Amino acid sequence: MALSKVTGNKVTRINLSEQTDISDLFGADLPVEGATGGTFAWRDGPFLKALKEGHWILLDELNLASQSVVEGLNSVLDHRGEIFIPELGKTFTLKQRSTKIFACQNPQRQGGARKGLPQSFLNRFTQVFMEPLTSNDYKTILCKLHPNIPVDIIEKMIEFNMILVDKAKGGWGFQGAPWEWNLRDLTYWIRTIERENPGTFMSTIYADRMRTKEDKNDVGNTYTGKSSIIQVLAQLVGQKLYSIPVSSAMDTTELLGAFEQVSGFFYFILNACHFVLLCLFKV
Repeated sequence: MALSKVTGNKVTRINLSEQTDISDLFGADLPVEGATGGTFAWRDGPFLKALKEGHWILLDELNLASQSVVEGLNSVLDHRGEIFIPELGKTFTLKQRSTKIFACQNPQRQGGARKGLPQSFLNRFTQVFMEPLTSNDYKTILCKLHPNIPVDIIEKMIEFNMILVDKAKGGWGFQGAPWEWNLRDLTYWIRTIERENPGTFMSTIYADRMRTKEDKNDVGNTYTGKSSIIQVLAQLVGQKLYSIPVSSAMDTTELLGAFEQVSGFFYFILNACHFVLLCLFKV
């Protein structure tokens, strides 16, 4: 992301998971909003759209991708440098001078359904192994990105973060391990400080990620007003607050919505009600 900003390139970041399908990357025929029922049209996926526009592409969590996604990416990563879309009957070629494809993944030992990718597939990339950042690295980066935050505050945040990392290595927080708090978490935290709300999101970053009550109490006690702060804040600014309980059994469609099948009987009832209303208005 930093390289794209420095070089003036647009980057499309795509997070992969076990549930990611190749159509999520390339596109699919989807219902047309506002059209009659059963009307579908092709919609480009983020990968194909970035490919056509010559943008950089970042595939995050590559070793969480399914086998079908890995195989679907082969043609664009090898000597062919292209993808064929059967639904469109078209071939789209990689723009060598502008499009660059990057991928990131965490070590397989971290678990979470991560798998070892075929060596033949990995050889299509120039592999760069990143060493964990040190406290000095964090300080240099955060001070550069957030010069308005006092240095002593940044140092205390980094110290707290590193203490948790060391405790996790020593066996603390065993359930749900391995744990890692890194530059991403510090960046989220420091952004809340810039918005004059330092405490609320900190509990989400650290305490709420713990799996047991004991581990949570070791980071931040329950019933200390973490949720109440959000509720009071919403009332003060006049915003409606939606509280959504999240569990491991939830799917993204429960949050964002999804297409659901509607029976013909439903349309019959709807039309009948409409007819009755028209008759009543005429009377």
